[in-house]
Amino acid sequence: MTPSLSPRDRRALVGGMITVALLAGARPLVSSAARWTMNTREETAALAAELATAQASVQGAAIARDSLVARRLRLATLDTMLFEAATAGLAAAMLAERLSDAAQSSTAICNFAATRRGRELSFRSRCRHPSPAIGPGSRAF
Repeated sequence: MTPSLSPRDRRALVGGMITVALLAGARPLVSSAARWTMNTREETAALAAELATAQASVQGAAIARDSLVARRLRLATLDTMLFEAATAGLAAAMLAERLSDAAQSSTAICNFAATRRGRELSFRSRCRHPSPAIGPGSRAF
């Protein structure tokens, strides 16, 4: 004996089987779509961060360029004041000579003091009697 199904039961059974098949078949599609959406969002966030970094780098480069231009201009103005000497001693002698000339022309007294830590120079203003000699043997020492 075979069980017989009414046409209504048969339609319900076929509809249920189709629904289960669609749900089972659509599940991988839904999960892959969700995975694609998540990956796309992650890539978008990474690209946005990379864009922000590039923009900050461009702004930093402009600031660095402006700073370098300003430094180059300052170096160009100071270039004439720099000493070119073969040794540090010669450069120190040239500096001492220029300091002496400046002190004599501006009526200032330059005190030269030798200390244990090194040499120290100090200036003080004296309008009436500038010292003609500057160094260890001078009156200002």
